[in-house]
Amino acid sequence: LLAGAALASHDEFAHAKIVGEDLAGRNLEFFGLKEVLMQGVCLAGTRFVAPRLDTVRFEACDLANAEWSRLIAHRVEFIGCRLDGFSIPEAFVQDVCFQECSLQFARIRFATLKAAEFDHCNLGRADLQATDLTGTNFTRCNLNEVEFSQATLAGADLRTCTIERMRVGIAELAGAIVDPFQASYLAGLMGLVIKGEGEP
Repeated sequence: LLAGAALASHDEFAHAKIVGEDLAGRNLEFFGLKEVLMQGVCLAGTRFVAPRLDTVRFEACDLANAEWSRLIAHRVEFIGCRLDGFSIPEAFVQDVCFQECSLQFARIRFATLKAAEFDHCNLGRADLQATDLTGTNFTRCNLNEVEFSQATLAGADLRTCTIERMRVGIAELAGAIVDPFQASYLAGLMGLVIKGEGEP
């Protein structure tokens, strides 16, 4: 076990487990975690600059309103975490999984997510402006009122998600995977009128 108080800027921590620690409001920069498990850790309101995460798992952690700018992450899992208001501007993340997490009002802007998965997550009113979400799998997620302006959604699968009042345009949707009902709904959002042959 690693005590949360041991975390410090400009250090790397590896092969560790942190359980039940309260790290709320901590400010750190340029530190790394490798092969670390965090369980029930409070990271709410933390301010991390350029953290590096490699093979890290967060279970039932609270990251509400945390801001981790310029995050670099590889093989990271967030399981049952509270991420409301979580902000990772300009992040580069590869092989990340969010499962049964709340990401309402999260700000994942100007970021790159490669091989990302969102499974049974609530992203209501999240801001993903100008984020590269190529090939992202969204499974049974709430995407209502999500901001996707200038995002890249090629190959992103939205078929099992709710998408009411999603803010997105034709350019962003190029290559996205949707079901027929969603396609009709999105067409309506863009002002298209869909009629069958012979309809007035």
